[in-house]
Amino acid sequence: MAAGDQTLAAMRVQLAGETNGVPRLLGSTLSGHLFTHAHPTLETVEDALANDSDKTFTVPAATQWWVHSIEVVFTSTASVGNRQLALLIEDSATIQYFFMNAGLLQTASLTTIYVFAPGLPHQTALINTQLLVPIPPNLLIGAAGTMRLVDTNGVDAAADDMTVRINRSTYAL
Repeated sequence: MAAGDQTLAAMRVQLAGETNGVPRLLGSTLSGHLFTHAHPTLETVEDALANDSDKTFTVPAATQWWVHSIEVVFTSTASVGNRQLALLIEDSATIQYFFMNAGLLQTASLTTIYVFAPGLPHQTALINTQLLVPIPPNLLIGAAGTMRLVDTNGVDAAADDMTVRINRSTYAL
């Protein structure tokens, strides 16, 4: 696309009103196709409920999430066993389309900070108490889809603690 085409495309986008208080944008492609989308809301959500190493987040109806990063602070109890933290993404039909294990097993009585974000290396060793895990750069989850962070080994699921912070853009559809 030439620079002039980009300017022309940008000039064709205009405010098309609101849906439930969310501004909607109307635009057209260079080929003349119309599209509409909501202006995203950037937010950080947190789940710090104790005694839980299996957390699921569900996208509300008529909404889409673009996940920018996830931080998990995982504190394991003294119960012996290797924890394996994983991120699972499913669509509204419960079909899994993304799965990523963290690159390290977590043993008993440790606190590890896992950072999931685009462009990160898939580390297999801690740097201090932190482990980096890559996710796709455009990780989109549609309405009724789920994002689950879980110890897939389930060592002490009712006692291990996991605090999850998600940075995302939310789009009203």
